[in-house]
Amino acid sequence: LPGAFQDKEGKTACEGCGEGVYCPLGSSAALSCPSGRFGNESGLLTEEDCHKCPAGSFCGTGSEQPKPCFPGTFAANRSSPVCSQCPEGTYQEDPGATACDVCGAGYTCPAGSSNRIPASCNEGSYLPSEGSFTNQSDCVPCPVSTWCAGGQTPPRNCSAGTYQDAEGQTACAECTVGGDFCGQHMQCISNGAAHDGQCVCEAGYYVAGDGCTECDNGTYKTTAGNEDECTPCTGYKTTLNKGST
Repeated sequence: LPGAFQDKEGKTACEGCGEGVYCPLGSSAALSCPSGRFGNESGLLTEEDCHKCPAGSFCGTGSEQPKPCFPGTFAANRSSPVCSQCPEGTYQEDPGATACDVCGAGYTCPAGSSNRIPASCNEGSYLPSEGSFTNQSDCVPCPVSTWCAGGQTPPRNCSAGTYQDAEGQTACAECTVGGDFCGQHMQCISNGAAHDGQCVCEAGYYVAGDGCTECDNGTYKTTAGNEDECTPCTGYKTTLNKGST
């Protein structure tokens, strides 16, 4: 009988063809549905009676039901015997997918990823906002006047009174009055100082030539800045010392 088989001699009846197999007329054995197809009902007669596996699922040889693709894999077309890994740079969180999603900026996705892994740049470097992360070579050194904590953190400007004149740094240095960066009687005043051109004369000093000179008696300067003279006292007043503020 079609849809049945008999693998023993001398029998008076055939065995019914179960699920996952098919039985042409005169079969001595049930034949498995081929890979990429499944048989979810009994009594199938031909290979073509086995249903095509739907997209987003896979069917091995003799499948009774299609199985959804696992997260990190996909099947774009029908009749897939296996699901394909998501390519590098993509991922898929859900089962039964027909495509993978783009990993996106700030993340890395190895082949077969079921989720996105946040970028992890070393300290002193960062990942540009539109960049994709595969390894440390995708990270960029922090520019001058900034510092980088690493990971996904973008560069941070040096705060007022600090500076950084080198790339790829993890912190900014304090810009002390008279220190090595600015020089005697000078200090940083702008946020994110990157060079000594961003230094100014401290209060009580004015610009003279390549440096700072203290205000003369009878003059003063109350704030840091690069004025080329101090303010004269008025109303018959004077100062007690040079460099008055």
